[in-house]
Amino acid sequence: MVDGASAHCDLLIIGTGSLARHLLDVVSACAIGPALRVCVAGRDANRAAWIASAGNARARSLGGSACFRPGVLGYDASWTPGDLIAETQPRVTVQLASLQSPWDLARDSAWSRLVSEGGYGLTVSLQATLALRTARALAEVPGAGLLVNGCYPDLVNPILAANGCAPVAGLGNVAIAAALLATRLESGANEPVRVVAHHQHIAELQLPPSARRHAPRVWVGEREENGIATSLEDCMLPRDESLNALTAATPWMLLCCLLGRTAPARTHAPAPNGLTGGYPVRASEGSVELDLPASVTVQAAQSWNQEAAKRDGAWIEDGRIVYAPIATKELRRYSPELALGFAASDVEDAAAGFVELRSRLSPT
Repeated sequence: MVDGASAHCDLLIIGTGSLARHLLDVVSACAIGPALRVCVAGRDANRAAWIASAGNARARSLGGSACFRPGVLGYDASWTPGDLIAETQPRVTVQLASLQSPWDLARDSAWSRLVSEGGYGLTVSLQATLALRTARALAEVPGAGLLVNGCYPDLVNPILAANGCAPVAGLGNVAIAAALLATRLESGANEPVRVVAHHQHIAELQLPPSARRHAPRVWVGEREENGIATSLEDCMLPRDESLNALTAATPWMLLCCLLGRTAPARTHAPAPNGLTGGYPVRASEGSVELDLPASVTVQAAQSWNQEAAKRDGAWIEDGRIVYAPIATKELRRYSPELALGFAASDVEDAAAGFVELRSRLSPT
């Protein structure tokens, strides 16, 4: 439920963790012009209320036009945001709640070591479950708008697409790389910097330069740039939630375009319309389209990102999640059944299995 008399909103943010809080900081600072109605919802009513109150105070202090309201969701076995979506009628919903925080993996346990060895892709069912419920709820509510998914979108969005409810885009990942590279490669001719990259490339940027093996593909205008790894040698991304201070800034232009608050613009987004990996895009009110260099086909860009997905531990193939050999080997030690992968339609069953396995490997 939403606090207040007029519940309809432009933007619904589901989640009250670190990324959500940073995103609200961005919205409160950057939204100008017509009022932007925002609902932030999570399972903790007090936290949602505080985040909304802080957002309103911050917006007023900075002369912004955002108006925040809290909403509450319970995360039990039957969790669904359908009632909240029906009540708020959001034009854009940003999904930031999942069953696995990436930052929790920093705590040493058999579970975190399994994910470290096998790849982040092993967590995909835990990332996808709540996102799929939100996508289905949006599809069932007349007048509800678009979904932008921030939970491992490079692989979750293709899973949602296989279930018939592809998000319009994700946030972070390729957009992080593009923002960093734009500061290094912008030309005097104002040619666009275009980046194709996967979550796996961002994970490598959290390693020392000597340990990196793969770099994004980057073009300035129509010219592909070499030596990108060298361009990023001075940049080592943090391995904790402080990274969210940048991640939260990356979707602002995308959201403004989708909401029609600005003219169509070039930006970057992971998994637009359910594709694997991240791409340069053109965003406009209600839609996102690829903006690849003329020399690059959609098929070639997808294939390149699919190879990165395999290095990340999991990918989707013919409607089924397949684990990389190293991930399968590590997972088989604990659960031969889970190691077989799962059909995209069986996300929730797979997540239940992984929740049980995580409980065994990460005793409280």
